[in-house]
Amino acid sequence: MKTIAGLLVIALVLVGIGGVLVGVGRYERDMADAQEYASTERYDEARSRLDDAQRYVDYSGWIPRVGAAAQNDVLTRRAALDYWQRNYEAVLPRDSDPVAAVDPSNLELQSMVADAAYRAGQAGATDRATTLQAYEEAIGAFQAVLKNNTWSEDAAFNYEFLVRARDEFARGRRKAAERAEGEGQLGQSGSPAKSGDSRKFEIYVPLSGSERTKAGEAGKGTSNSRKG
Repeated sequence: MKTIAGLLVIALVLVGIGGVLVGVGRYERDMADAQEYASTERYDEARSRLDDAQRYVDYSGWIPRVGAAAQNDVLTRRAALDYWQRNYEAVLPRDSDPVAAVDPSNLELQSMVADAAYRAGQAGATDRATTLQAYEEAIGAFQAVLKNNTWSEDAAFNYEFLVRARDEFARGRRKAAERAEGEGQLGQSGSPAKSGDSRKFEIYVPLSGSERTKAGEAGKGTSNSRKG
């Protein structure tokens, strides 16, 4: 009887492990699909896949570290979808210090919130005073990211860039930041190159073996005759 009970327990444990592995596989599949759709700017489909992945994250919340890391990943990717659709207000937490409102363990989301704060500030700036205020708020946001225990090279770069941009703007050496309408997460839209005058180019044809022999050795010139 004890042997049967032991085998039953082992079977239940194996079934549980199998269920967990199936859930992990489906979670990874949904996250990969979401990344593919986001990369091709199919944001609605990407959001649907993140909703599917969230169901498996809810079940993994009891697993130390694993559940928290998965939840942070889903939250970050949701914010990225809003960010690339220029819905910056949806990325920013309803808090006076949006970066501080983000879990410090989610450094990537903190950096994205700081980016969104900069974009939102620049979009709402209407004059010199509001533009400078937008710079100051964005600088403060990246400074908050840099206070995290984990170092972010991107946040450090953005912080230094904004400090210099603010100083140049204050001195009148820089215009307010503008973003092209055709610019998305893949950069600005390309266009055909302008045709130029091909007559300005010179074409050099390499010499054949016999021609190189007749021309002499490269770098070898005639000796100068001594005068006097």
